[in-house]
Amino acid sequence: MSTSSRSIAYLRCSTSKQEMSPDVQLGHCREYAAQQSLSQLDAWYTDSAVSGARPFARRTNACALLRDARSGDHIIVARVDRLGRNLADLVSVMQHMQNLGLHLHIVDCFGLKNLDLSSPGGKMVFHMMGAIAEFEREMLRQRVREANAYRRERGLPTQNRDMYGRRVVINEEGDRVYVANEEEQRQMEQIWRWRCEGVSLSDMHRRIEKLRWTTPEGRSWSYYRVRRVCERMRMEQELVESR
Repeated sequence: MSTSSRSIAYLRCSTSKQEMSPDVQLGHCREYAAQQSLSQLDAWYTDSAVSGARPFARRTNACALLRDARSGDHIIVARVDRLGRNLADLVSVMQHMQNLGLHLHIVDCFGLKNLDLSSPGGKMVFHMMGAIAEFEREMLRQRVREANAYRRERGLPTQNRDMYGRRVVINEEGDRVYVANEEEQRQMEQIWRWRCEGVSLSDMHRRIEKLRWTTPEGRSWSYYRVRRVCERMRMEQELVESR
């Protein structure tokens, strides 16, 4: 170990009544440093009354640790959930520390004791966690796609915001539904007729400017809004024809 490297503990506690109090965590980190022949703890950073659900990068003292640590320093954490409870965030934190040249040590990592993330075994665990996190992200994206497809097929909103021609409201059952804006619907139907007649997007934009149509915000239509409306109506038409 380089003589310039330091041992730094990171501590986090949600409440003062937690079993893993900062003092208990600090004791585990000191014991680990002694067992691994690291230097005595040079510093420790504590985030108190901070939930594990809060991303590491949004914690005051976690950010201070990353700012103050130097390449080659050893960061010791008593338990992996002190870093975070979201697997994707954990992998992001570990990768960021690696990029900074920091050596991350976790005394208890999902039941694995005294894990050095820079060791061969630690690297294997890190890559496994990364693969699992990517799997979770893909599963979440798939569930979102399926839910959105289900709602689109039934003409229900896929987001909490309005669309041109429609407004999102909450019905008596508490569900989000679209309510048509008749004036905007007529404008969209006119745009689609132009499109079916082969009118170019630029010519459509010029016609709309002459008609002095305005957006819900009171601004003039842009070329890109015309294109977005055309694309949306094309997709809706394809969906209707596929049923």
